[in-house]
Amino acid sequence: MLAKFFEEHFPVPDGADVCNIGIGAGYWDRYLCYQLRGGSLTSIDVLADCCRALREGLENEKNPARVTVLNADVMDLAGMEGAFDIVTMVGSTVRESGRGAAIVEKALSLIKPGGSLCLQTLLDEGEALPVDALCAKHGAAVAAHLFDPAYGYGARYWKIAKI
Repeated sequence: MLAKFFEEHFPVPDGADVCNIGIGAGYWDRYLCYQLRGGSLTSIDVLADCCRALREGLENEKNPARVTVLNADVMDLAGMEGAFDIVTMVGSTVRESGRGAAIVEKALSLIKPGGSLCLQTLLDEGEALPVDALCAKHGAAVAAHLFDPAYGYGARYWKIAKI
């Protein structure tokens, strides 16, 4: 469902700079590499093992994409504000970070004007993320939203466009 949502709502322009927050198993990052046409991908994760596995996977498959893998806490990174055409944060990143709205705000800060955030959350029914309020605070708007109950507790997908 995630790839379908991304392909329907996020045309990746030639030369786009893309950032993914939260590598996990690296499947999404590797998928993003194949969406690039002359652009670059910056992948960020706090876990060194996730970063190492992504680097090794890209090397083993001889992936030609320009990829920078950062073993860091995105909340501590400075100087990247407004640097990316597309930022993605998918899977359990919001939940596992324990920072909810704050990490979404950080993701929004990384987007260039005219760029967008592909956000997927996997939250329990009682957990809410104030997406509309975060958008209003950061000069962005929800351009598309999808709820998918397939995971048992509901996956929510958003395209948030920076104005």
